[in-house]
Parts: sequence; structure tokens; C-alpha cells
Amino acid sequence: MKDVILQCFITYPDKKSAEKTIDILLRKNLIACGQIAGTIKSKYRWEKNIETAKEILVIVKTRKSLWKNFTKTIKENHPYKVPEIIGIKSEKVDNDYLKWFFENTGGENV
Repeated sequence: MKDVILQCFITYPDKKSAEKTIDILLRKNLIACGQIAGTIKSKYRWEKNIETAKEILVIVKTRKSLWKNFTKTIKENHPYKVPEIIGIKSEKVDNDYLKWFFENTGGENV
């Protein structure tokens, strides 16, 4: 079965922690690239309260086969107790980008 690209969304409390995690994921070949989209306003329920916070939205691309190590690495380096880590399967991907992606996340699409 061919591996697939997951487009993943992660939120951070600040740019420094977002950049640190992206660098670690890149060094470990767990992602091909990452974008820091900027500051967003988040509203969420935490410990029975409705909270509002400014957060940094990060978008990264990983392989489905790397998900376990990818999420483990994020959790080990993330300042939140329960970080938001969401992966969405990519349906359509340009062939040139696909080749580059797999070359930068451990090799062939297996």
C-alpha cells in the first residue's frame, strides 16, 4: 500500500516553541516542511471553563506511516499538556511536489 501525505495543524502559545518543534521534526525527517501561519484567536473549553487565547497556527506535512513518531516528538517538545495535533489526508497532490515530499521524509513512497 502506498503511503499518503497528511496535512497537519498544530497550535502553539508562541512563535519560539513553534519554530523549535518544526526544526526538531525537520531534523528527524518527520516532516518535509512547515509553515507558521501566524497568530490566531482560539476559543476552547479547558477544565470546565471557556477560555480565549492568542495562539500560533502551524501547518506541517508528514507521512501517515510516520504518524506515531511524529505525534510522540511533538508531545515531547510541546508546552501544552494536551496539544492540538490534527492530520488530514491529502487527496490530490502535484507529482513533482509528491516526489520532493517523499525524498525529504525518508525516501520512496512505499
